[in-house]
Amino acid sequence: MAKKKNFTINDLAVKMDVGFKGVDLKFRVLDLKIDNVAERITKETDAKIDNLAIMVNKGFESIDKKIEDFRIDVTQRLEHIEQVILDDHRERINRLEDQVKELQADFRALVGKK
Repeated sequence: MAKKKNFTINDLAVKMDVGFKGVDLKFRVLDLKIDNVAERITKETDAKIDNLAIMVNKGFESIDKKIEDFRIDVTQRLEHIEQVILDDHRERINRLEDQVKELQADFRALVGKK
């Protein structure tokens, strides 16, 4: 029968030290894994935020273009309406001037002046 060795305080301290070092190593490995996951999540989140910012910017550019196209269309329509009104007024003024000349001629003929 083999003799059992009696553990001393020093033996126990050595075993405890080995155990604590093993636990410390496991904590360091776990800490590195957590850091890697956090870094990956941060990169993915940053990429998603960047993509979202790009999409929002494209949306604003699209809206800006639509607004600019609408502004140009409205301006062209208003300019056309303005031109039609001016042409109509010019024509009416010319007719009124012609009528005034006719009235003046008729009046002169009535009063005997040329």
